[in-house]
Amino acid sequence: MFIDGKSAELEYAASIVNVCGDQTTYALQCTGGHRYYSDTCNANGPIMTVTGGPSIYGFSTTITSRTGGYDISATAQESCDLQGTTVAVCSATLAGEVDGTTTAVSDTLTLSGTNYHRYDVAITGGAEKTANPAAECTPGGSGASTKAVAMWGVAGAVGVASLLGLW
Repeated sequence: MFIDGKSAELEYAASIVNVCGDQTTYALQCTGGHRYYSDTCNANGPIMTVTGGPSIYGFSTTITSRTGGYDISATAQESCDLQGTTVAVCSATLAGEVDGTTTAVSDTLTLSGTNYHRYDVAITGGAEKTANPAAECTPGGSGASTKAVAMWGVAGAVGVASLLGLW
């Protein structure tokens, strides 16, 4: 499975949240790998919601927290057009808001060669959902469950730092 990760040494596990058309939505967690990521790639690391298919990869999440007396919101979005199994053209946006002031950065990049990573992802739950996938995906829906979104809320600011560390 293609995942926009910084190291080929990372390891992932996922639970299948939803299957529709040729897309699958996963609750994904980095479980191990390179020692540089040991704070975020472990059994207590953040859960990420990812949608993947033969030609697409998508990631989107928003988390909120209150830190140092400030209300903080962070959003990460990425969509990639997979061109076979060796190239991904991705657009990503990271945005943060602190007490009403928003800062965002966007970039488009092509991942290939040593920057393109496919991972063997251990499926830890939800595999039965692949037996009867919905014929079509809900327009505009990411397939993210309330539980997955709640997990990001618990992750708080640590989740944002973890996400940025993986990019």
